[in-house]
Amino acid sequence: MKLYLEPIFQNLSDVYKLYKTYCHDKNVEPLGRKVFNKTFYAHNLSIYQPKKDQCNICFAYKYDNVSEDKYKSHLDRKEKARKEKIKDKAAAENNHCIVVTMDLQGVKLAPVIPASKVYFKTKLSCHNFTVYNLKTRDVMCYWFSEDENNSLVSSTFASCILDYLERYCITESKIPIILYSDGCNYQNRNAVLANALLNFSIVTEIEVFQKYLEPGHTQMECDSVHSTIERKLRNKEIHLPSDYSTITREARTNPKPYEVKILDHTFFKDFSQNLRYPSIRPGKKPHDPLDFDSDYCDLPSRPKVGIPVIMQYPPLLKSRCKIKEEKYKHLQELLEDLPKDTHLFYNNLLH
Repeated sequence: MKLYLEPIFQNLSDVYKLYKTYCHDKNVEPLGRKVFNKTFYAHNLSIYQPKKDQCNICFAYKYDNVSEDKYKSHLDRKEKARKEKIKDKAAAENNHCIVVTMDLQGVKLAPVIPASKVYFKTKLSCHNFTVYNLKTRDVMCYWFSEDENNSLVSSTFASCILDYLERYCITESKIPIILYSDGCNYQNRNAVLANALLNFSIVTEIEVFQKYLEPGHTQMECDSVHSTIERKLRNKEIHLPSDYSTITREARTNPKPYEVKILDHTFFKDFSQNLRYPSIRPGKKPHDPLDFDSDYCDLPSRPKVGIPVIMQYPPLLKSRCKIKEEKYKHLQELLEDLPKDTHLFYNNLLH
């Protein structure tokens, strides 16, 4: 398996310079550049991140490892999903529905500073779950760090999605809501989120549709938000997780800045209890396909009886989350390279 370095290096020369600095600090004789390069590639390392959402089927077809029928079926599903999204966007423009796309940005780290020793230390993970309204181009970014929630489970993302629906998608006309996403199981395609949306529909009397794009071809408008944020982050120092929210707000000015909500552990709710439908499998066996041309039908599994409408979900987390002792130690070692007004945050991390 190929491993990729953090995206702070422009080329292998930058890595070698850092390696020489490290050897000098440890009073160790560094390898020559030629031997270093050979060793680097022998360990199956790379500087660049792989292209996002590479399509496994298309890539395998390139080397004749996928049958022609399977490949054509894959392209057909991709095209149907694309046309479905175009159709729904047009309906949203005419106020017949609300259409949003949503996705999780690649994990970010804090702190990010140019000091060479930072690379050898573990840092806090920070996450941004983004929701993009196709008609208004309004964007909501939900930022949180692992000291507030270190559990990337379905209830974490359901908390963000339900918050967005309740704040922005309840209209007097009660027009339907359509959610587009990839098919990532723990984020979007699971019984926990489906049941939470069902409960929302019962309470508000608003229909909610989940639509999944074809794996490997899940490019969405919310991806452009992540790209814009990444460009704004170039050559920027990150001292605290909250710095990401500031940069996110500054990343776009037209038509208006991205909206940001910084989440703490009290925000997240546990949606995994009292599921009406423990399974949302559309067929009777795994991998039964979904098709945009098919008519809507009842799920094969029957709902549980006696499940009440839930008006208030219990908290997912009882308190802030502990980080590993080693990570806390590493962050303490970085304090001398950070502004003094950031020290209190890192000193107060639970570990």
